[in-house]
Amino acid sequence: MEALAAALDGSGPAILPLDPALPRARLAALLEAFRPSAIESAEGIIPNGLRSGDSDHSASPGGRPPGPPAGHSPGGRPPGPPARPGGPGVDAGTAVVIATSGSTGEPKGVELSAAALLHSARATLDRIGARPGERWLCCLPASHIAGIQVLVRSLVAGATPVFTSRLDADVIMSSGCAYVSLVPTQLRRLTGANDTAPPPPYPPPPSPQQPSSPPAPNRGDPRIHPHPTGAIPASTRTQPGRSPHPSAQPPPTPSTPQTPTPSAQPPPTPSAQPEISPMGDISPLTTLRAILLGGAAAPAGLVAAARAAGARVITTYGMTETCGGCVYDGVPLDGVSARIGADGRVQIAGPVLFSGYRLAPDLTAAALDGGWFISSDLGAFDGSGRLVVRGRADDVINTGGEKVVAAEVAAAVESCAGVREVVVVGRPDREWGERVTAVVVPADPLAPPDLGRLRAHVRESLPGSAAPRELVLVDAIPLLPNGKPDLAMLRREQSCTRSVTT
Repeated sequence: MEALAAALDGSGPAILPLDPALPRARLAALLEAFRPSAIESAEGIIPNGLRSGDSDHSASPGGRPPGPPAGHSPGGRPPGPPARPGGPGVDAGTAVVIATSGSTGEPKGVELSAAALLHSARATLDRIGARPGERWLCCLPASHIAGIQVLVRSLVAGATPVFTSRLDADVIMSSGCAYVSLVPTQLRRLTGANDTAPPPPYPPPPSPQQPSSPPAPNRGDPRIHPHPTGAIPASTRTQPGRSPHPSAQPPPTPSTPQTPTPSAQPPPTPSAQPEISPMGDISPLTTLRAILLGGAAAPAGLVAAARAAGARVITTYGMTETCGGCVYDGVPLDGVSARIGADGRVQIAGPVLFSGYRLAPDLTAAALDGGWFISSDLGAFDGSGRLVVRGRADDVINTGGEKVVAAEVAAAVESCAGVREVVVVGRPDREWGERVTAVVVPADPLAPPDLGRLRAHVRESLPGSAAPRELVLVDAIPLLPNGKPDLAMLRREQSCTRSVTT
């Protein structure tokens, strides 16, 4: 937390949080790609390019005062062989660099300014009606934007987050926390939900005392939807009489450029998914003032079940390049705008945008259209002007010349009886080019759904080309450290345990 706070107020260097649980080769590749000036490990601060023992461990790179190490790298040494010396400094306002592979698989260092991170945190606290001092439960790794934002929100709110490597009813009840950020898989496994409930109203209906109005589109371009002042859904508007959260001043601008300092384990947050124990009774979730649910598409039945039980679930949409969630329940945060490009992709503008990709100006230029970030997600606005994300453009399956959106197929499959979890991917096929493959965790392993029933169910709402041609039954969906499904693994033939094809 100290390193992050210093990076935000300008008194310390930018930080590049890395997960110490990553393989050494992967850590070495990230250091090679992003070329930080120094590495903070269990042995202290080591200038990049030198092995442990070859440097002064009390070094102060980038003007950061010497201090105790924030974490350690595997084995207590920098991973792999000596890297190249640190690269050029980042912009003066940059506070955090997040390593992400996005849809390409190649590492990209997303540079986020202190101003962008703080705007996102303040806008979130305002939207959910957070009060000063209310605490967050942190169960996401700080090497990912969702984990970092839990820490930034805590700093802005003047609260100390609670870190956990285990997530269950006892942890939630004893933490004293008001808020938590989860990915859908965490919520599903926590609640033991079966995702077959009917879709929930979107957004949840407001209370009778607080009617809400949908956002109105920008009159100059009907595709552009800025956040309209006063049109925040009543269920998320700050309640009258509550003290506003602290509005910290923008951090001072350092006089010299900063270079990110990676920390093998920045603040003491989990580096992988916490151990999750199903609660059976999900009433502990109702003790939280809000659950932010993002990182992946949330099954409608899962959200419906949690809301019906009294939990306040707020769906979020965003990515690392937008400082995480920037659209809540379909409505952009204050100052953020969303539009749909000619190719159907969601585009985002506003003060939460990233500054660029580290050492990759060509990638930065390709990701921006003027002041708009071009996402990899397909979307549309519904009748009330709320953003609906259809799925990722790079998850479109080309099967027999027809383009199928994997997320839409998954939404149809997960509403079929007998399906607990599902991920839909395209696998290479000699005849079809790609075949639509449904990877399913059955609700009852002894009575799993069959392919014929799934195909018939999908055809009720989607074209025949979208009906899965392969059903893979698994005990659990493999996950990445950030809680998202490991799509690369699922696309490989050897990842299946029981498979049926047509």
